[in-house]
Amino acid sequence: MIKTFAFRLFLVVMAQQLFAEHIPEKGAFATKAEAIQRLFVKKGAISGMLEIKGRLEQENRGYRSVTIGPYYRLSRHWRIGGFYRVQQGQIHDDDWIALNPGWEWKKTTSRTEHVFSADISPKTLLPFLNFGKFEAVGESKFRYEYN
Repeated sequence: MIKTFAFRLFLVVMAQQLFAEHIPEKGAFATKAEAIQRLFVKKGAISGMLEIKGRLEQENRGYRSVTIGPYYRLSRHWRIGGFYRVQQGQIHDDDWIALNPGWEWKKTTSRTEHVFSADISPKTLLPFLNFGKFEAVGESKFRYEYN
């Protein structure tokens, strides 16, 4: 029964691939160079963050962004944050366009996008990695972005 279901599911997935459009190659835009600068300013339970990011990819495609927003410390182990980012050069699946013949990426270097995000970050000390005055911290980030 399970083998039959798995085989049918496999056939459905393979049939969908027959009708799929050309999919962008993975790794088509390997990063040539990237720079990220972050500035944090802390006052009590609130930390402000400013991030500036720039990236140069193959075919001289560029990506750049500026992100700003605060983190609020709920407790010793939990922070929440809200951020605004303005970016240019981000590519999306819809930017993969058909030519006759072939496919190529739409030029998005000058397209400006505005992104809002909410972040929750749990963190904890990792005592098994502590060495003298050095304390290791493990942190996860769960982020929702709206573009």
